[in-house]
Amino acid sequence: MKVKPVENIDELSVIFNYCPQTGVLRWKSQPSKSNIVNIGDPVGCNDGAGYLRVQFGNKRHRVHRLCWMICNGRNHNGPIDHINGNTMDNRL
Repeated sequence: MKVKPVENIDELSVIFNYCPQTGVLRWKSQPSKSNIVNIGDPVGCNDGAGYLRVQFGNKRHRVHRLCWMICNGRNHNGPIDHINGNTMDNRL
C-alpha cells in the first residue's frame, strides 16, 4: 500500500482519539460521508498484509501512521518500526 500523506493533520485530532498506552485509535466523530461508524469504536480493519487500515477523506490510511502523526504533529514518509513485531500493535 502506498503511503498517502494526510493533508490536514489537525483534522486527525477532530476525527480520532488515540491512546498511546493501549495503541488503540477510536472514532471521536463520524467522517462526513459515513453513517456506519459509532463514536468510541476502535478504528481499522486488517488490510490483508497484517496492518490495520481505515478509510476517510476518500483515502485509505494505515492506522499506525495516523497514530504517529497524531503524536508527532507531522507526516512520516519512512518506515515505522513495530519493534515487538506485531503490526497490529500501534503503541508508541
